Amino acid sequence: MAKSLRSKFKRKMRAIKRVRYGKKEEDRLKKMLANAENDKTIEITNAQQIEGKKLEPKCNKDNKDGEGDLMEVEKPKRNSKTLMDENGTFPVWMHPRQRKRTLKKLKAKRKK
Repeated sequence: MAKSLRSKFKRKMRAIKRVRYGKKEEDRLKKMLANAENDKTIEITNAQQIEGKKLEPKCNKDNKDGEGDLMEVEKPKRNSKTLMDENGTFPVWMHPRQRKRTLKKLKAKRKK
């Protein structure tokens, strides 16, 4: 089945494209390498300028436990049955269809 004139022509054209796009890709990679070399020199000069200034990490130093650089994030309290939080929003990972079902059940409960 792969011996028709059309498929032979398609294979031939794909081979030509491979060569053409291979050259383009090689040129693009060379250009990226040249840009990366230029960026390294810029980064080195910036690093030398920063060495003169002492940068202190921003953290909460009020903690006496020594864990000042950790950020505390409060998890929203969720209802175990509906998985809704205090604001009435569902978790991101929950499927929309499942959200719809739970809301439908809640509305039916409220009517009774």
